[in-house]
Amino acid sequence: DTFYVVTTICFQELSEEQIETSVVECQPLDKCGANGLHELDESWIKEVDGSSSNVIGLPMEAVTERLAML
Repeated sequence: DTFYVVTTICFQELSEEQIETSVVECQPLDKCGANGLHELDESWIKEVDGSSSNVIGLPMEAVTERLAML
């Protein structure tokens, strides 16, 4: 049984300086989606629709649900 989880992140409007800082400090090129949600200043994030753990690396809610079905 395969499954997938979709998570959408909506950011606040960011300045060029904030974006440049993020690129330097968060190393976006080693991440799928180019952001490390756990590395960002929380005030930059307007909304997370879905699983935050999915963005970080593994959708724990969905994995736990699937394991419970075994």
